[in-house]
Amino acid sequence: MLSCINKADENTLRQIQEEMALRKIRELFILFGMGSQTDGLIMNLMSVLGVFCLQANPKTMTAADVLKLRKVGLIGMIGSGGPYSVYSTTEPVPFDSKIFETKVPFFGICLSFQMWANHLGARVIPAKVKDFNPSARMLVLDKEAPLFKGLPASFVVAQSHSDEILEFPGIHITARSETGHVAAAEAGHLHGIQGHPEMSQSEYGRQILGHFCRIVCDAKDRFPVADVAAEKIQALRKRIDKKKVVVPASGGADSSVALELLREALGENAEQIRVVYIAGLDMEDGAEKMRRRYGGQSWCELRIVDATEQFLAALKGKTEQGEKRLAMQSVYTSVIEEHIRDFGAGLVVHGTIYPDISESGFSLADLAENGIELSEEAKRTMAEVSLNVGARKAEIKRHHNMGNNFTVPELIPLANMVKDTVRELGRTLKIKEEILMQHPFPGPGLSVFIEGEFTLEKRDMARAANRIWIEEIRRIGKYEEIWQAQAEVTESFVTCAKGDEKGKGRCIRLCAAVSVNGFTATPYLFDMAFVVKVSTRIVNEVKGAGVCDYKTTTKPPATIVCG
Repeated sequence: MLSCINKADENTLRQIQEEMALRKIRELFILFGMGSQTDGLIMNLMSVLGVFCLQANPKTMTAADVLKLRKVGLIGMIGSGGPYSVYSTTEPVPFDSKIFETKVPFFGICLSFQMWANHLGARVIPAKVKDFNPSARMLVLDKEAPLFKGLPASFVVAQSHSDEILEFPGIHITARSETGHVAAAEAGHLHGIQGHPEMSQSEYGRQILGHFCRIVCDAKDRFPVADVAAEKIQALRKRIDKKKVVVPASGGADSSVALELLREALGENAEQIRVVYIAGLDMEDGAEKMRRRYGGQSWCELRIVDATEQFLAALKGKTEQGEKRLAMQSVYTSVIEEHIRDFGAGLVVHGTIYPDISESGFSLADLAENGIELSEEAKRTMAEVSLNVGARKAEIKRHHNMGNNFTVPELIPLANMVKDTVRELGRTLKIKEEILMQHPFPGPGLSVFIEGEFTLEKRDMARAANRIWIEEIRRIGKYEEIWQAQAEVTESFVTCAKGDEKGKGRCIRLCAAVSVNGFTATPYLFDMAFVVKVSTRIVNEVKGAGVCDYKTTTKPPATIVCG
């Protein structure tokens, strides 16, 4: 299957027509991924809406290519957000603006809205007040505008942009932000919105995209959603065959689902699967949970590796979170490589999901260069998640499971999924709810819950504080309402008055985020009496703790974890 449209040449057109015939459809959409961290969410929504959408390379596609695609069924185009500015002279947006003149309906999100507005003559300028707010409210001015038909007069649309569009004759403004800025507009076949309907916090995002497809583009095709679990199991069985596989696992939802897919694909054969759990930066009970879950199983062999000393050596002197991530990754890669050799493995299987890939700034070409095979199945998977292949994708933070360059190929069966869809897949595989609903735990472990240099003293503080924090959240029955909660050990010290003695202690930052997929998040609003109770426990029970703060910043602009 086609992975990405670079040019509408004869071969590409033939492949598109063959696939459309196979699907028994006549309509095509394309997405120009401009480098947004949430490009994959748009593709996921398009799949849910039941329309056929392919990714198009904004660097190489031209208006002439779009017209060729129109002849084989193209009825609509979507452009995503991205890290560019339309007024930049040093890094021009990689896009042929004549595409806006083809008369094919175009839905611009964030940057792509600014792109077509700028093409028509509107001024796009740096906003005096940046808008990074997943809970921003948008006010609909024209309830008959196709994108907003049947929707309320105001609703939440997540915002993540630093530029604004000024009014311009010829552009019909259909919505404004609460501050009065242009939030949505249309000009003939061009439609745009400054916010991000693909984000989970946007109240009617699916409906807005659906209105573009069904009302603006008059899409009528629908095709059934495939049995995702069966498809992934079959692909793994075919690719792995008789090879031995090393599976780095944390015990979280992602690695648990990947392991269950492998179990279904390979059967009860412990000689073929080695599960490797690396201890040292984990929670207090991490290794014991793995032993209870995977120890003594007939279908896999579990190895627990205590890499504490290696982590200490690699992290020594590292104070920046980015360099700590790279240092941790070097140990992680070394340990897995050792087990590849010892086990005689021919493949590594990771529970890597789309946000890991996207936030690490990886493109399709990058994956190929880093040992992730681009088989036909893998290419199709990459196309599904809309990994950017033309525009620059910014690196938000490097994930430990990306760019390892193992000596054997790596398979990532969950690459086209985010956390909530991984959990749904896990339910079809009969994985226990308590496993699926565990809070995400970052791959670099407690090293990114700690500011400054990593030490055993700070690790033990983080372990103890996190144990208390999670215990108390579970006690009041709020654990499953929260996406992720953690206690972070900071480099801030405060004066303490414990008993009659004066001393000093570290500040512990308590965090609890509400999210669906991790791309955006808001702080959980606890009763303050509860936060005070937890703070008192931590300061009394955790050696070295002097005070607790509670994190109240949303994502964006912050991230869920301090590192």
